[in-house]
Amino acid sequence: MKVVKDISLNSDKKVSELIREFAEAGGFTAKMVAQGAEIWQDIQNCDLRILATHSCLSAAGTRGLIRDLLKEKKINMWITSVGSVAHDIIRLHTDYLEGSFDMDDIELHKKGMMRLGNIIIPKDVYGPLMEDKVQPMLEKFYKQKKEWNTRDLIWAIGEELSKLKNCEESTLYWAWKNKIPVYTPAPMDGALGNQLWMFWQTHKDFKIDLFTDEQDIFEE
Repeated sequence: MKVVKDISLNSDKKVSELIREFAEAGGFTAKMVAQGAEIWQDIQNCDLRILATHSCLSAAGTRGLIRDLLKEKKINMWITSVGSVAHDIIRLHTDYLEGSFDMDDIELHKKGMMRLGNIIIPKDVYGPLMEDKVQPMLEKFYKQKKEWNTRDLIWAIGEELSKLKNCEESTLYWAWKNKIPVYTPAPMDGALGNQLWMFWQTHKDFKIDLFTDEQDIFEE
């Protein structure tokens, strides 16, 4: 069994050297960071580089890392939960704030805010803001065709976001611009799912085709 070693920092140490120390340190976080760096290095030589994430990464500062991976074409497929789409749309129109895990949710609610982990979000964004931004998009998409898979739907949203001045902050914009497929296996979940369901109430022939998504993923 290997001895757990302490990591040593100094101003002259390169990132590559620090990652090497992470690998040698053992334990929890350090070793996982080193393993992640090793996996990332390995996949650079792969033809297919798939990123799979939960939507919480798009609610936090890590959204910028995903954006840059799409912008620089470092990945060629992104599979994520549908919240990543909602967070990307919302954050182009309003800021999320840094809070803490132990904040009082009742007091936040009184101030028109809600808590996502340690991130504070205006309470109305999942409802009125999303409705205001997404429903006109869906109406436009519906006039183009009645059935969409999630890849094409997300690209279409990215194209609509390209009209905003701050579009280059968006993950969906860069996915559309660089034609990098983005798939969400459960599109009816979360704030975007609510908007899809609301739209369907008056457009019963509007459909989401998940079978095409699945086929495309296996054919990549």
